[in-house]
Amino acid sequence: MKIVNSLIASLLAIIVGQLPAYAGSKAEIALIIDDLGNNPDTGLAALQLPGNIAYSFLPNTPHATILAELAHEKGKQVMVHIPMESEHHERLGPNALLADMEEQEYKSVLQAALEAVPYAVGLNNHMGSLLTQKEMPMQWLMDVLGQNNLFFLDSRTTTKTVAQKTAGIMGITTLRRDVFLDNSRDEAAIRIQFAELISKAKRRGYATGIAHPYPETITVLKQMLPDLEKQGIQLVFASDIAARYPAINKTEKSGSTAWQESSFHSPRVVKNLKQ
Repeated sequence: MKIVNSLIASLLAIIVGQLPAYAGSKAEIALIIDDLGNNPDTGLAALQLPGNIAYSFLPNTPHATILAELAHEKGKQVMVHIPMESEHHERLGPNALLADMEEQEYKSVLQAALEAVPYAVGLNNHMGSLLTQKEMPMQWLMDVLGQNNLFFLDSRTTTKTVAQKTAGIMGITTLRRDVFLDNSRDEAAIRIQFAELISKAKRRGYATGIAHPYPETITVLKQMLPDLEKQGIQLVFASDIAARYPAINKTEKSGSTAWQESSFHSPRVVKNLKQ
């Protein structure tokens, strides 16, 4: 075990320690914890994490309202994690946005989802590898977000997404996910992904990561978040990065390979969800 830990530490040092320092002030990372609302225990554990973290709630899940209210009381940022149709056509649960919806139904479902999560200031997509490729549904999405004064985070579950581009064109404050921390629910793998998030921030000044309320993820974040300041990294809310770096976000290459379908999938029966 000591040998394994030593190898991991060496790898993290290579990823993080040998990068050219960002020339500005402290580099910034934003961290969003997704898929909250079904499991109260994992949700409460996630809310104990220190710092400026955003929590994104699946609308109309059994515990979304009370957990969102608690997050707000703790000074955290609240977001809506809106289910969107994927290329794999998984079951999505309540308030899902589908590719065959007409505009009126689409916007009605979306507005109901926003109203189901109190104190929300932004939204990101849950799955959506199919829907985020379609320009018209993304325009409808941004219409509603603009009416509600919410920012948009593109989770980037496909390289073909037009969501962030559409948001920028329509004047919606927007940013994109750079790293999924826990597609592999292994603490060593999560540490490496977290180091990659830090390395991206050090290269360009900011980076955005998405994680889930898995016990393995919570364990790693509890250990690593307190050390960010020592590494010259500031943990900020997602909306702060979206507001501070609009020009950079709009000019990033649309062909980037920085995408992944999140490994978390909605269950067929919500009450059996395991987070």
